[in-house]
Amino acid sequence: MRILSHRDRPVYLGPYAMERLPRTSAGADVPKAGWRRTDTGGERAIWRVMGEYAGLYDRLRDGPVAPQRAPISQDPERRARDLKAHCHFLDAQIVGAARVPAAAWRGGAVADHAHALVIAVAYAKDPAPGAPGDAWLTGAQDARADLRAGEIATIMAGYIRHLGYPARAHSASLSEVDLPRLAVAAGIAEAGPDSTLRNPFLGRRFRLAAVTTAFEIAADRPLARRGPGDVLRVWGPGYWLGAGGARPGWNWLNGASRPLHLGPFPMEKIDRVPETTTLITDDVPRVPKRANFFTRCLNGDLGPKAQRERNRFAFKTPYAQGYMPLIKNLVPMQDGPVAGTPAAGMEDPAANADEVKAAGYFLGADMVGICEVPAFAYYSHELDGTPIAPYHKYAIVMLIDQGYETMEGASGDDWISGAQSMVS
Repeated sequence: MRILSHRDRPVYLGPYAMERLPRTSAGADVPKAGWRRTDTGGERAIWRVMGEYAGLYDRLRDGPVAPQRAPISQDPERRARDLKAHCHFLDAQIVGAARVPAAAWRGGAVADHAHALVIAVAYAKDPAPGAPGDAWLTGAQDARADLRAGEIATIMAGYIRHLGYPARAHSASLSEVDLPRLAVAAGIAEAGPDSTLRNPFLGRRFRLAAVTTAFEIAADRPLARRGPGDVLRVWGPGYWLGAGGARPGWNWLNGASRPLHLGPFPMEKIDRVPETTTLITDDVPRVPKRANFFTRCLNGDLGPKAQRERNRFAFKTPYAQGYMPLIKNLVPMQDGPVAGTPAAGMEDPAANADEVKAAGYFLGADMVGICEVPAFAYYSHELDGTPIAPYHKYAIVMLIDQGYETMEGASGDDWISGAQSMVS
């Protein structure tokens, strides 16, 4: 719910009004601020499966640089704004830029990496004690935010390399830089009275990742100490209502009062019926993967142009190319071994459904539903002709909002359309 529109808020500013905070001149010495990661919870805690994904992002954090530089703006300020907008498109909450202080390097600087893009991802909504999601999600906030921040940094580093400039992602699990010190230098965090890292809007409820690069971008100034006048200007009535399109300060305007497993949209108020309102009969024929239109393009069924463009059409721009290594390497991780003994306490189907939905929303889904899988939903044969037997009774279906404003601005034939599909 919004009282004030965010229609005219530039994307690069993000959801929080960091631009209203006073700044100080950048100094050579940036104070060190401490942070730590805490993963807790029982055997069902979801963070226990996140390490393999964080490891994938760390493996892809650096790579070859395009041999030719893209014809892009030479204005460092324009470059910084574009990179920040890309990060917010990927659901970062706060993004800043900095020249990397010498003190931020750990074990030696990376050659030519004078600039840094610093990314903060906020914690998700916590499940209430004893509510659906509590057993799975409590204690996983750091791991989740680290994972999302690392993912964004990996994509952005890939994007910059495809523009023709060296870039490397740094995450909480693998980094040659002091991330808190970089965050202070980039003006997205500060050392609190107890020397722990804080953000004026997020408190301590966020995690960091960064990209160091030879790509020149304009640096932001560090945060200054705030006086009484600053407090009123930044956190006055406009803050609580979301003035200027920023995120409202009143949590109830942001859906904080809704139970986590219900999600951000009131789908529980939509009328339900036993069968689909569109007639789907049980005799719908199953089709082989060869009938998939992407595969038909690849095999020339739709003519030589479609066949030629199939392998590049959605990812023929540097930004979309930044996604591709992650997407391709995630495919083998879509399935894996199953524990030999089912976990105890999972006998209630309704409770299980609520836990699954809470986990989906915690990880960033916008809508989560569950259904039985009809046989016709499965392909009949693999590409090599191997028959496919239906193998799961139930499906968890997740909807990811592609961003109304972004899609409204897309022509359908531009770079953002391909990247928008990959966000899901």
